[in-house]
Amino acid sequence: MPSRSDCDQLFGALADDKIITGINSKAIDLNIPVIVISVDNSDRKGKTSIIADRIKSVWKPGIVCLILVVDNKADINNPYMTAWQVLGNSDPQRDHILVNGSVLMIDGTIKYYRPGGFPRKWPNIVCASEETISSVDSRWEISGLGPIIPSPSIKYKNLLHPGFDELA
Repeated sequence: MPSRSDCDQLFGALADDKIITGINSKAIDLNIPVIVISVDNSDRKGKTSIIADRIKSVWKPGIVCLILVVDNKADINNPYMTAWQVLGNSDPQRDHILVNGSVLMIDGTIKYYRPGGFPRKWPNIVCASEETISSVDSRWEISGLGPIIPSPSIKYKNLLHPGFDELA
């Protein structure tokens, strides 16, 4: 059974090789065998496949049972954002990879960058504009809705890609 240091070593090497851009292994400290990693697929090198191949070649069953892969723009320390990314950007048939029979890796990245393309355009994130956020915030107090609630768009704006409603 691999140790936590084996896990750190493997994912540290993936980070050193610029395959992954971030890792959140805090769940392991809570005895939850899940790791969240982020990748930048803009170079179209199919990094999820590289990660799976690297894990298959060196990993033994044990400390981790689930690896969630999200885009580098996602906040891997926010479990709600991670869940939203994985659930909205994965298809079990296409994006679930069983590694070594005991580790499941789910590719929750946008498929815009997938090698060989994707058969349809991928939707961009929907966020309110700065003008809309300012307008709502300026009228909040007179609405009688209680204390102001920050716009969710502020949190998700960093997920936006250049362009409009879809990525080409």
